[in-house]
Amino acid sequence: PYLTPTRLLATAGEGQLNVIPAEAELFLDVRTTPGVDHAGLVAELAALAGTGVEVLEDRPPVETPREDPLVQAAEEALRLLGLPVRYGGVPGATDSTFLRAWAGLPVVVMGPGRKTLPHQVDEWVDLGEVVQAARVYAALAVLVVS
Repeated sequence: PYLTPTRLLATAGEGQLNVIPAEAELFLDVRTTPGVDHAGLVAELAALAGTGVEVLEDRPPVETPREDPLVQAAEEALRLLGLPVRYGGVPGATDSTFLRAWAGLPVVVMGPGRKTLPHQVDEWVDLGEVVQAARVYAALAVLVVS
């Protein structure tokens, strides 16, 4: 699971640096993995905070079994190109969340760039990785169609 504090709001008034605020708000972006009980996690966060927790959006974690033909084809595409096969989640949301959880479609999330870099001020992707990803996608498309 990934937990990212994205916003903290607290103030005791203009120019008052030595006054403890009466209240504060903390916003967390929590990305879970399959098997995590969301209601239990919210209860645990509320207990830690000592106050109520409001969930603004609840997206289910998704997973496609390794036995799925799409996963097998992705593995083969990577092997054909001499690239490592790595398993694991991504800390961000993609359309795959909705395609898998709500439409039941198999998904594989893979592509160029570091998975912890999106949505940062200095976000970037190496051009060589983009070319490599295009080759993987082409090989995957051939394997899935054949």
